[in-house]
Amino acid sequence: MTRFRLALVIVLFAAPFVFFMGVGGYHLWTTGWDMWTWPPMLTCIALSYFLASRWTRRNTLPPTDEQPNYWTERDKTAWAIVTEKAKSFEAITTK
Repeated sequence: MTRFRLALVIVLFAAPFVFFMGVGGYHLWTTGWDMWTWPPMLTCIALSYFLASRWTRRNTLPPTDEQPNYWTERDKTAWAIVTEKAKSFEAITTK
């Protein structure tokens, strides 16, 4: 599917939702209910943002200095090569 066709499908799918959001917002504005509906909506958005950031955050990171006890000798040798290469980069300066 080309980009144009994909964009057209997205626009056609979103058009009714955008239309009804506009009509609903206009109705709330004309009836005076907009002042009563915005605080709960903003609270829901803020709460969802807070929960999404809290639930997707990983609190524990695996330690990188220790080698896991299930590694084979080949893994340990490879890790030693990687640490030597990483130490060589510490000597490089940006100037």
